Amino acid sequence: MKLPLRAVLAAACLSASALAQQDLHARLLPITAPIRRAGVYRVATGTWVRHASLANVTGPDTIYNNTCGSAYFTRMTPTEAFQHRSRLPSTTGPTTPSVYYGTSRHDEVPGSLDAYLVNGFQVAYCSSATTTVDWRYDFADSCTTCGTNMGSTATVLATGLPGGSPTGGQHCWIIDIDVSGIPGGGILLSADGDGTYVGPSSVETFGWSFSQNQALSAFTGPLVAGDYTWTGGAHSGPLTPCTGTDGTIWDNPINLNEEGTGMSSTDLFRDAATPGPVSAPSGPGCYYFGGNPHADFWLELYADPGSTQPNPLTPFCFPGEGGIHACTTCVPANPPSAHGRGCDNYGQTTGGALLSAAGFSRVSHDTVVFTSSFENNTSFTILLQGTATSNTVFGAGVRCASGLLKRLYLGNAGSAANGDAAGMFHRPGPADPTSVHAASLAKGYDIAAHAPVTLYYLAYYRDPGAAAHCGAAATFNASQSGSISWIQ
Repeated sequence: MKLPLRAVLAAACLSASALAQQDLHARLLPITAPIRRAGVYRVATGTWVRHASLANVTGPDTIYNNTCGSAYFTRMTPTEAFQHRSRLPSTTGPTTPSVYYGTSRHDEVPGSLDAYLVNGFQVAYCSSATTTVDWRYDFADSCTTCGTNMGSTATVLATGLPGGSPTGGQHCWIIDIDVSGIPGGGILLSADGDGTYVGPSSVETFGWSFSQNQALSAFTGPLVAGDYTWTGGAHSGPLTPCTGTDGTIWDNPINLNEEGTGMSSTDLFRDAATPGPVSAPSGPGCYYFGGNPHADFWLELYADPGSTQPNPLTPFCFPGEGGIHACTTCVPANPPSAHGRGCDNYGQTTGGALLSAAGFSRVSHDTVVFTSSFENNTSFTILLQGTATSNTVFGAGVRCASGLLKRLYLGNAGSAANGDAAGMFHRPGPADPTSVHAASLAKGYDIAAHAPVTLYYLAYYRDPGAAAHCGAAATFNASQSGSISWIQ
């Protein structure tokens, strides 16, 4: 069941019930200065690229857009963190017509992946500080209530950001924050909290939190955004509502230049201590702005979800290349049919096996799936993991994984139980969905305890026809090898 699983996730908000909402309308201040772009802040180097936009350097896809109807910002005290929740759609998510436009536009649609590598995000705030401003941003895969403090799977510190004018006048800024250079290439967030939609949408939400990382007495705080009843101008003006897919790649047609209101975004947030007393009316708890405007804050998330999941495997150990043993110990020789494959099979000539992988090689978000193709159609295949490299003749093939060896998965290539095509071995899969790091732990090697660590993989399999050509003991063959770098 999904909710009990989330109850134990470190990134989840762990309370089962939310506190009653309290009105924080008195904190709202009008935006009286132009909202200007400050440029791109690169977290990996702590440097600025002035007058730049993340649309030109990362992304390029917008997977979350909450920028609609900014007329106010809300001041924060130095001891507060505002924590909000909204939704990133998984492939199993629903299609929900707009509450304003009906089926011609949508507030929710399915996503393209079940986890997204966020390589940049955009925030906005106003300040009258005469110094620079420091911010801390946190993200959590799953956050289902504002009743308790949000956990964190990723923390970003952005220091030396612009404040107000030298005389204490209000300046308002849009900041693009590039996280593509941090370990792992960004912030990995599971869609719908844990990769699968069960519903309702109000509990399929990620969390994000922000706080000042310094003590400022001046009025400084985030832009209030995401009001889906209007997109600018006076509140009494004509209503042109935003939807949950506007300004993102989930919209149809896609228009990344328009404003949007975050998908399934909540009209409440948590005001939390970080640490110390909170000067909100009643201390830490759930707040809103009395229903007008929507209690949400400016945020865009950027990724590249239009592509397949990343390939974590770096192939190496190509027979006959770069000093690796050639496929010449058998008679006749069985060289691979193309670069990148293992030594060719005997009996059923398929050109040599090929090991590939897809997914995120983070122990905390292990979605790695291995596929070995072009074995003999009825062969028994083993996925092998090693802690070191070698260059060893291995049956009718070559093995370049060594050290502490573990047989992670066993199965038949082309097994109907795996849903695999003939000549293909696929793990994890329906027959054995165990994640790679869990399978490794079960075999006695804890990837989490060693991460960051690079491990080495290959598939080897029965090739009965090889014995007549390579010796009685050489009844198997192997794919090329590949390495995967694991991080926490």
